[in-house]
Amino acid sequence: MPETLCGGRLSVDQVQRLIRIDGHPIGITEMEYRVLELLAYARNNVVTRAMLLKHLYRRSDDQPQPKIIDVFISKLRKKLRNASGGVEFIETIPQRGWILRDIQAR
Repeated sequence: MPETLCGGRLSVDQVQRLIRIDGHPIGITEMEYRVLELLAYARNNVVTRAMLLKHLYRRSDDQPQPKIIDVFISKLRKKLRNASGGVEFIETIPQRGWILRDIQAR
């Protein structure tokens, strides 16, 4: 895997486990980071709820409610929107999942 995912305004640094928008780090939780990491790795492709659940909860004894993904996506969207001046990086694809779009720097 490359050290940094995404190439526009948003970067996901897998070594330092940091998210940056326009070069500025933003504060997110570990679970939000892991959601964004998978979305960034698959950028411009749909990531399903099942894929996110598998990525986040790897142990067989973890039995999260599937709707927890909606909570993580919602909080992550808000943080990215606030840090970017209103840009929407995560797009919902109805009945399928989510896509992280590359947003080019201004």
